[in-house]
Amino acid sequence: MRVLPVDRDDMASCVERLTRLQQKLESAGVWSATEREAVRDALEHSHGVYSMLIEQAPAHRDDLQKLRAELLTDFSRLYESMFLILAKEPGFAEFNTKADRCASNAPQQTPRQETQHLEQLYETGAVSARAPFASLLDAARQTIAGADVSVAPLKKMSRTIEKSLLRPEAERRGEVDGILDVVRGMVTCGSMSELRAALAFFSEADHGWKIVRVKNRFTGERTSGGWADCLLNIVRSDDPHQHICEVQLVHESMLLLRKRLGGHDAYHRYRTADEVLLVISGGADVFAPVRHIPRVSSVLRALGVQGEVGAEPVHGELVTAEPVMAEVVGVQGSSRPGWSAHQNIDMCGQGDVEIIHNWRATHSIEDLQRIVEQKGYSAFTVSSGEPSFDHAALKRFPYQLTAGHCKPITTCCNHPCTIYIWSGGGAAEGPAAEIYKPPGSGATEDGPKLILTSKGSSSALYFENAAGLHQKGGALLTLRGGNMAVVPRYDYPRDAGEWSYIELGLGPRGMAMRVRLDGEFLVRVHDERVFDIAHWKYEEGNNLVILRSSTFHPDHTRKAPGGRSFVVNPDGTISPKFAQHLVLGGQQPFFSFVPAESPLVCRFQRAEALAAGKKVPLRLASHPGLAVVQVFDKPREAHHEWHYKTLGIGPASKAVVASRQGSFFVDKAGWYVCPSGLKVHKGNHTDLVANRYIHPARIQEEHRKRGEERPLEYEFHADGSVAPASAPHLRLGCSCPPAAAASGKSDGSACCVVS
Repeated sequence: MRVLPVDRDDMASCVERLTRLQQKLESAGVWSATEREAVRDALEHSHGVYSMLIEQAPAHRDDLQKLRAELLTDFSRLYESMFLILAKEPGFAEFNTKADRCASNAPQQTPRQETQHLEQLYETGAVSARAPFASLLDAARQTIAGADVSVAPLKKMSRTIEKSLLRPEAERRGEVDGILDVVRGMVTCGSMSELRAALAFFSEADHGWKIVRVKNRFTGERTSGGWADCLLNIVRSDDPHQHICEVQLVHESMLLLRKRLGGHDAYHRYRTADEVLLVISGGADVFAPVRHIPRVSSVLRALGVQGEVGAEPVHGELVTAEPVMAEVVGVQGSSRPGWSAHQNIDMCGQGDVEIIHNWRATHSIEDLQRIVEQKGYSAFTVSSGEPSFDHAALKRFPYQLTAGHCKPITTCCNHPCTIYIWSGGGAAEGPAAEIYKPPGSGATEDGPKLILTSKGSSSALYFENAAGLHQKGGALLTLRGGNMAVVPRYDYPRDAGEWSYIELGLGPRGMAMRVRLDGEFLVRVHDERVFDIAHWKYEEGNNLVILRSSTFHPDHTRKAPGGRSFVVNPDGTISPKFAQHLVLGGQQPFFSFVPAESPLVCRFQRAEALAAGKKVPLRLASHPGLAVVQVFDKPREAHHEWHYKTLGIGPASKAVVASRQGSFFVDKAGWYVCPSGLKVHKGNHTDLVANRYIHPARIQEEHRKRGEERPLEYEFHADGSVAPASAPHLRLGCSCPPAAAASGKSDGSACCVVS
């Protein structure tokens, strides 16, 4: 299998060229025009390689998952065990409290670089930020007692390209504004108290830098490999380019463990396999597959790691990535054979079948153990500290529970407790596999994806029959005022580790899903799969799936709080419970090239006036209430000299005003309707483009370079459609079916509405 880029001969020479170009930039501080062109050529070559990789990857899904399992090996278990040792350190809670405060003071929107283009990110942004960043870390070295402070080399351009081209969102591949660690450094401390002092330096000192994001992995949300640290994204207040840098706050014990484990090349291959799986899974989170692990305590001790390491599964026990936490803070004995007791880990809120209140007044531990044995339960949990609770929670699971399935209390209620596990509880083989049969209503991938959007936006979905979601039988998610509905994008679920998922989109009304609101979970009635926000990231444009745990259903399926928790709003929209400024919406179509016979072809209302050269709003006769619009208002830069604004389909009130100028298609400000990359082919989208310096002569020069392809020339047809002159079998149209426009909106805007 040659799916990973590192295994492909066609990337090796490209990586070498990028390495030489980066070395030249770091030594000279600037590129020549020829070198900038070489960077762009390398990016274009990489784009082709990764596009082919993504196209071929679904056929290798099983191989990728196997590779991922083989490469992850012991890292996750060991890192997570070390994390639990750190959780007992003095100052651990205080560090997290301060990190939470810093996060709340930082801007709440996702930080992005000022540019989306590779050469600008490095030459303009990173080069100018590197020296001030090094000065800041030198000040940190002198201020933070006992800290080891280092500045890393600039991030390799080949890795930056890889991250940008392995985005789940196809339309943003190649854009680098989300890469925030080109300029980065590390502060390593020997204790959590010292790490708190380091955090105070970056958040409180008067050094001219501000924190724009805090990503604290010491709170339990670690990487899939189990690594924990705290990332600070910072920017210099007077930086004209506002280049975002990264500081990594690391505990010395974690770093020591990583160095002694080695295997950095294996980790890189694991990481890339993980990212490729994420892309072909449509953005659905990919959890680590089941794997064999060794005894944690013996490995940690062999590595020289100090700390009290307790209960763990026997050698060769199978565990999954999500419930992989081992109990590290002490193990208590038990008076009855077949029992083990574990402090400060639990199956919090899972498997509860019987609650005995004020149990100490009527029962002993042995009494509770006998009840579990007699009734075939798995375990019970009781309080063992402050804050305390007075009940005993008796639990049952359809598999043999072990300490490895439990999580530390720091990730849930944080109430000290002891869980007593019976070795004779549950079925060792786990729950029976789901026998899946798709609903007869069907599925389609032709429509837009179901995404998160801002409340009140033109792409928001409205539920007229919202009250029906609370009923036992649920309600159909059909669109009001149109013939579309929320539908599955394919019939049979796909697997990602523990999870069996189906992506969601908009499609014909007859395919509508029946859904009920069960507590905080949106549940598809057909199979009890629940709505899930990809990666649990509350961001506009993030997509949704329905999923179910194939191993621990329903306990893991209905996991809260987080990205499976929803509320129905009074206006009929549905929001994530923990991000109620967002609602469910339909993905905005792009203004793209489609086949001439497609129903997605755009036909303009004032076709005759448009063809005659008059400036008209690009409202659509083919899709009433909709028009060609700018996807974003603020222009973005490309290759230093170009400004562009991507075109999409949106509300008629926001229509772009444009005209025919000869064979060109030009908006009222003189910006040209231009195929992305000046390439005419099915599926490619269009932008409004202008040259920053010599416009329009410069854009017409680039047009002439393309010869017979003539990317800027169009033919305007009497039926209101527009075709690229070099490809008469294509038309300008919608990249996917737009949701129906709502009627009765006083401002003339369109929205997606659901009945």
